[in-house]
Amino acid sequence: MAVLLIFAVLAALAVRMSSNHALLIAQSRNHFEADLALNYALGAEDLARVALQQDFKDSPDIDHLGEVWAQSIPPFEVDEGGYVEVQVSDLNGCFNLNAVVDNAARQILERMLLNAGVPDAIRISYLVQDWVDANSDVDHVTSAESRDYEVADPPYRSADQPIYDLSEIHLLADLETEQIHQLRALTCVIADDASNVYNINTAPIELIAALQSGVTPTDLAGLEEESRAFADPNELTSAYPVLAPAAPLMGVKSQYFRIDVHAQVGEAVTILSSLAYREPTNGQVAIMQRNFGRDFTSRLALAASTDE
Repeated sequence: MAVLLIFAVLAALAVRMSSNHALLIAQSRNHFEADLALNYALGAEDLARVALQQDFKDSPDIDHLGEVWAQSIPPFEVDEGGYVEVQVSDLNGCFNLNAVVDNAARQILERMLLNAGVPDAIRISYLVQDWVDANSDVDHVTSAESRDYEVADPPYRSADQPIYDLSEIHLLADLETEQIHQLRALTCVIADDASNVYNINTAPIELIAALQSGVTPTDLAGLEEESRAFADPNELTSAYPVLAPAAPLMGVKSQYFRIDVHAQVGEAVTILSSLAYREPTNGQVAIMQRNFGRDFTSRLALAASTDE
């Protein structure tokens, strides 16, 4: 009986040790894969920085969607079993929400949303302005300030400072899910309001039309289909004189970019979104901000969906 009892105890110990050993191995593997995924993501970010710097050397006076940095690159496999996908977006080609501290910029946002068919565009533009500006005054009867958000459950206050991340628009009062999706697709966030010149080679048609009051996308028929690579805003205003008054808001070069990376090794996934600033005098690229965990949507998946 004693022998059987000892055997049972030893068997239980062996099973427990084996289980702990397997758990330790799994934990080590997970940590190893997570570290690899992070380093691959940072390496892809660095690759994008190099591409932007090289683009500046090749064509310092113009940026457009036909250049290498803007192409949809298929994911590439990594030796450890996984893949990395990286894409670069031009933030000077979208509307910077932090610019709405200026009422003229707020009107551009309003017109852009109207051009895109976003419901309640006027109210949304004022909601963004009141969220960003430093005062506590409600700028429109349908807008909201801290006192309106303080009655929410749970209560919170308006930021009254520049938006740090685009996810903050989910906090704006009474926005429908579809309005949030449309706003995210048409806008971006740069940490300050300095980016008030828009790259006409990369901006959507809704934004270009919105630069001048009274202009609609219909007035710019044919522009969307063109492969835009204007060397000077005058080329656009000559073709579409209705845009001439908005020429000071137009540019053909970009300084701000977003680098999005999806890296997977085994079961570990790292999603990295970085705000990059390219110095306009020498082309050096600095990372201003990193965000881990933001949604990543492959351009290749979007293209396949469109083709279907």
